[in-house]
Parts: sequence; C-alpha cells; structure tokens
Amino acid sequence: MEDKGKQELTETKEERIKRMSRERASRWRANNKERHASYTRQWRSGNRDKARKHSRDNYVKNTPQHRVHSSVFKALASGRLSKPNACERCGLSAPDLHAHHEDYQKRLAVKWLCRDCHAEVHTRKAVAI
Repeated sequence: MEDKGKQELTETKEERIKRMSRERASRWRANNKERHASYTRQWRSGNRDKARKHSRDNYVKNTPQHRVHSSVFKALASGRLSKPNACERCGLSAPDLHAHHEDYQKRLAVKWLCRDCHAEVHTRKAVAI
C-alpha cells in the first residue's frame, strides 16, 4: 500500500488520469468478460488487417519472450518440465497455473503461480520501475 502512495505522489496529472483510466477499463473487463469477449470477436472480424498487424507487431516486439514460452510448452509436452498442482506463492490449488520467469535467459527456470499471484508479481514490477 505504501508503494502505491509513493507512486501517486510522483506521477503527473496526465499519468494519474491514464493510470486511473486503465484501472477502470481493467475492472470493467473483469466484470463483463462475456460482453468484452463478444465485442472483441466482433471487432476482430470487421478489422482483420488491423488485428493481424497488431498480433504481428506484438510478436516481433516480444520475440525473446515468445521463444521462452515456446520452450516451456515443449518441455511440458516432452516431460522435461512438470507443472505442480498448487501455486508456489500462495499454495492455492489451481488447474491453470502460469509459468512466471524472473529471468528470460533461464528458459526453464519458472515459478508456477496462480493467476492472481502472477498478476500481483507483474503489478509490483511495474510499480518498481
């Protein structure tokens, strides 16, 4: 909580407005998953070129991460890596654990986190930057 207070003191008015807008949009999407998914499908079907360009640009921008994610997927499929049944951070038993990388240079060194813990880890990283 203390970090958020420091963040609010150092950000400009424009940054604060953008942050609050992103938070509001994120809450709306979380509370309206089906509606958002329907809208996204509809938009993508009417804007195929834009959607493809966005996907391609995102892939190019994040190519090292995509390669690492692919390595994890292949290691899981081959049995070199196994996914535990519970989050390593909170212990919650979850079927869809996320592989979190602290360092992308270490491809198979992952922490298995539930969705909430993974989001919190990335939120804390963003605030620290």
